[in-house]
Amino acid sequence: MSRSRTIHSRLVQPIFDALRTRKGLAPAPTPADLLRLLRGDGTWQTISNIIGTKEIWFGPQASGADGAYRERGVGTSGAFQYTGAFPLDFDALVSIELVYINGGANPGAGADIDLLSEYGAVGEAMDAHTESDVTTTYTIVANNSIGSIDLAPVFSTPSAGDLFGVEVDNNGLGGPLNVLGVRLRYTT
Repeated sequence: MSRSRTIHSRLVQPIFDALRTRKGLAPAPTPADLLRLLRGDGTWQTISNIIGTKEIWFGPQASGADGAYRERGVGTSGAFQYTGAFPLDFDALVSIELVYINGGANPGAGADIDLLSEYGAVGEAMDAHTESDVTTTYTIVANNSIGSIDLAPVFSTPSAGDLFGVEVDNNGLGGPLNVLGVRLRYTT
């Protein structure tokens, strides 16, 4: 440690801390305080859960509304595409799901819905990773209820910064699914 740094840490810093304490302020932060935040009342708050599960919502390019919800209807037979990006702090996929309101599709098991994804980073081909699932069937919730469809089977190797497109194809479900968006949960 340099002579000036030693003088500062042994003489100046304690005086500075004493003056701050006398004024009712918290002492100046130390290197151990890098995960702390100075609150408006002059006290330090420890920041926790910086590493953990995070969630992002990708709303649809809306075409209508279902009650107060903006949605994009996927007709009785039809497809719709959604676009998003895996955040730069993305480490691992926890879940990715399509959230919808049943707008008249036949509720119950055996719903024929096809999924297609394309994803890649800037500078890669737009379909650097292409995955599809045309065999899985899904259970559709009751009319006017909120449900979800797991999209993880078509996202096996996403990376931080990857842009993605996902297509959901409704194969004759007897009515529309009013898609609210895509919910991505991930760890950092």
